Amino acid sequence: MSTATLTKGAIVHIMEDRDPVEKPWVVQVLKTTFVEKVKRWRITISDGVHSANVLAATQLKEPIQDGTISENCVMRIVDSDRIKNHVQIISFEVLETPMEVIGNPVPLKGEEKVKQEVTVKEEVAVKAESSPTKQEAVTEDPMQVEKKPDVGSPTPKGPALTSPAPSPPKAEAGSPISMSQSAGNLMPIDQLNPYCSCKIKGRVVTKEDLRAIKTRTGAEKKVFSIVIMDDTCDLKITLWDEVASKYHASIEVGKSYTFTTGSGCVRMGGKFNPAKSDYEMTLNNKSIIEQCTENDAPKVTFRFVSIDQLEAHIKKASVDVIGILQEVSSTTEIVIKSGSDAGKTKQKRNVTLVDASGKQVSLTMWDDMANLVQEADGSRHAILAVRSVRVGDYNGCSLSTSRMSMVELDPELDEAKALKEWYEGSGSKKATFEAVGGGSAGGGS
Repeated sequence: MSTATLTKGAIVHIMEDRDPVEKPWVVQVLKTTFVEKVKRWRITISDGVHSANVLAATQLKEPIQDGTISENCVMRIVDSDRIKNHVQIISFEVLETPMEVIGNPVPLKGEEKVKQEVTVKEEVAVKAESSPTKQEAVTEDPMQVEKKPDVGSPTPKGPALTSPAPSPPKAEAGSPISMSQSAGNLMPIDQLNPYCSCKIKGRVVTKEDLRAIKTRTGAEKKVFSIVIMDDTCDLKITLWDEVASKYHASIEVGKSYTFTTGSGCVRMGGKFNPAKSDYEMTLNNKSIIEQCTENDAPKVTFRFVSIDQLEAHIKKASVDVIGILQEVSSTTEIVIKSGSDAGKTKQKRNVTLVDASGKQVSLTMWDDMANLVQEADGSRHAILAVRSVRVGDYNGCSLSTSRMSMVELDPELDEAKALKEWYEGSGSKKATFEAVGGGSAGGGS
């Protein structure tokens, strides 16, 4: 629970340029959004009663990206100014990061809530009254929908059943995650929105290490993220502080879970969101995680981009790629010179992938992922599928894994079978493969 007191009436004073009752103002950050069109960060702030959008000065880019300014954090606005009709935050001080939204803030103008969500995605202005489905979403809570019995199902009567009810599945010893006994009213990931509570189910496809970041005030916060996938889409979920420490050891890649959250936990995704969903989810102390059985667990799916099409994705959203291992280098270690990991040693391995497009691309695999492939895998031309890799412009076009990537060697996929048939047929006879982006080319085997 938050110990900070937000400045009452701050949003009205900030947005309408009135003489403030109290300054500097203490507000809560509801979300941060990178607006591609203007290359600026936008911050939604709240005083517990009202909320509004403000711009972040260019020097605030780093604290937003490293998590110092994060969802639900409470900060003191030390300095701000006005650019035409927009308010810009120049300097700030983070006070704390509670796990929930303080108060019940509403947009300063009644129509703004709908407008803000649409302008981020569409870059156009619409009126709230022209979007009744959004208004319906505010009042409808899928967790409160009564489940009706199937037509023709008999209604139990009389006392207790003659046979004892089965015992619920037992969780692993010491785990805070229990086994799910009922799927309940599940919401598909591609139907998520910020206006309601929800319960979703998905398989964990990637999981970050638990890491600590420092705010400008020197406070240390623990954080990690996962990406889950159901049959409709994938979603990034972030866990902070106590919640991160509680669940990190228990959540496993490859297993399926249900996630139940209250309103206010789903936000628009940031610029570096590795998932395909437009939204991200943050779990708090009231969120519930339950493990599912494998009977109805969603399968991991890929959306592969052909190597010859990678240039179109340079410095954009991450992609999935599959290819034949043409070359695998030995591992090397480098020392990070700048950033939050400055001074730390990281392990890396470079591999070369080719596919039926006749192109090749270099992939850099970092940290533990560098050990998932060996030089012998290159000699036997194994198939490598990598989910959520970054596309850069080094040497024309190249790939790099991130904390959110997932690597599968010789996966049992239709695409892998087709790729293997191509390589065993004409692919292995190809003398050279042209590097995508115009880099150096490699030879066939």
